[in-house]
Order: sequence, then C-alpha cells, then structure tokens
Amino acid sequence: MVSIECGQIIVESSDIFAAFDRVHDILRRRQHYKRGAVILKRGLEGSALVYSHYRGGMDDARFRVDMNRVNSVLTSARGIVHSVLQKGDSRIENDLDLVTDYAALDASTRSELCVPLIIGGDVVGAINFESDIKNAFDLHDVALASALSFATVGQLETERRSGGLGLSGFI
Repeated sequence: MVSIECGQIIVESSDIFAAFDRVHDILRRRQHYKRGAVILKRGLEGSALVYSHYRGGMDDARFRVDMNRVNSVLTSARGIVHSVLQKGDSRIENDLDLVTDYAALDASTRSELCVPLIIGGDVVGAINFESDIKNAFDLHDVALASALSFATVGQLETERRSGGLGLSGFI
C-alpha cells in the first residue's frame, strides 16, 4: 500500500526533505500527482514559505525559479494553501476552473489537495499535492495526505527539539 510505504520513508529518514523527494517520486509514478510541497509558516502568525518542494528532474536553476514562483503565490494571501493554513481544514478541489480563490501557479493544474500540519492545536504548515487531471483526488488521497501529515509532524517535532533543519523561526 502506497500510504504505508510513504509513511515509512518519512518516519525512518534522517533527512525529512530528502524523504519527501522520494515520497513525491513514488506518488508521481504510481498515482496521478504532478507537484507537491511541504509549506511551513514562519511562526504561528507569520507568512508561509515552501520549505520542501518536489524537484523531480529540475536542475538547480529551474528549481530555484520554481520555488520563487511558489513562494510569491503564497505571499498573495489567496489560494487553497492559504485557506488551509488559515482555517486548518483539509481541502480537495477537483475542478480548479470552478474555484474562485485558486491562485494559479501552473496553468495545466486541474486538481489540488491540501492538508494542514498541526502541532499542539496550532496550524504550522500544510502538505499540498497537485494534478493535471480533473477529479484526480478522492477520499483515499485525503487519507494518504493525512497520514503523511501525521508522519511529517512527528519528524518536524523531532527535528525542532534537536535543533535540526533550522526550524527555529518556523514551528
């Protein structure tokens, strides 16, 4: 089962962001996912910043440009990720043509799924997945994303306590 395999990768990894690259690669190959990211807030009231983003086959220059584009969308205070960070509720949008608060990053994206990262009752971030296919996500995908959220929160708490990943300004 994909969710167990992906969860194990996150929990067993000493580098959570390298683990997420592996997870995104699995999801891209086996599911219908195109893009994914882990977004963390700068403090509980701070703005969001993409902390990990699936790089796929991108070289360093293209990856930096893509990260800058993603971060500029997040600072617009619009979009599905922004909504999840503010409200703490998961969102699944399977026809982005009908979503009024969608902040477009890639014109080919048709569906988006976003779940919050919650520590101690506070929303500290989100995990986001996108697909080029309309109606790409269902409740199984929500369950998978929620399981990944749970595993990620555990790893982030461990890294924060140990002083790893430079998380002092975030969670």
